[in-house]
Amino acid sequence: MYLCIGLKIMHVSSIIDLIRLTKDLLKGDVSIKIDSGEIAFRGARFVLIDAELVRELWGIYYNYFGSATAVLFESLDEATGRVLRRRIGLERFSNVKDVLEYLKDAVRLGGYGVMKYRVKDQAVEIVVENLPIDLSFSDEFRNAIFAFTKTMIASLLNVEVKNLSAEGNNKLIIEAIMK
Repeated sequence: MYLCIGLKIMHVSSIIDLIRLTKDLLKGDVSIKIDSGEIAFRGARFVLIDAELVRELWGIYYNYFGSATAVLFESLDEATGRVLRRRIGLERFSNVKDVLEYLKDAVRLGGYGVMKYRVKDQAVEIVVENLPIDLSFSDEFRNAIFAFTKTMIASLLNVEVKNLSAEGNNKLIIEAIMK
């Protein structure tokens, strides 16, 4: 597996390398500039692992950690949510709809499908269609993606995620309540 950092390609040759990179990500060494699509790791620009490789990455972690992989994905996304909140300064938005509009652009820019949302009173519904990730691959994989998504959305939007579901193999539905 390869990870592109700036113009340098790093070969991730072992689970130890992946764990080391994961540990570094959890420290908050990642910065994201949504407007330009740039992501930086310790100041060096890099490209996130392609969506097609998410399943492969999950498989590697699952071989070593089994069902605890969902917890790892959850921790990764909590860190991602914290970094996003810090980097894009969500406090500058006056309401959750402004944040959702920003997130909608980020999903499109990142190539993760088409996001739609609906806000009614305290309820928030987010639908992401045309995901580049096949959610029907396995129950364990879907659960890891759900854990990842639930934690990021909760952290990013300051909501309590009540339900996550999948329709078909590439549509994700998130129902949440604002805190």
